[in-house]
Amino acid sequence: SATRRAAVELSRDMSVARLYYAVLGAPDDAELSAALADAARRLRRELGRTLHMKRTPELRFVPTPAGRVLPEADDPAPLQDDDA
Repeated sequence: SATRRAAVELSRDMSVARLYYAVLGAPDDAELSAALADAARRLRRELGRTLHMKRTPELRFVPTPAGRVLPEADDPAPLQDDDA
């Protein structure tokens, strides 16, 4: 299965970044979810070093829920349901 970045939401206090992703070819892959969760710690550490941030947000990878319309990469709009 292939993955692609789908959307990112940052909490108001910038303490948590939710990185929504889509899985092409497999709707639910527990192994991929575990690998992304493990990688999140390393990515957060590297982001903090590279960006010289005082506080780097916690990275949470979230599989894209079925039936959700994803915003374009440059669109700050939140995720919307197809039915909305």
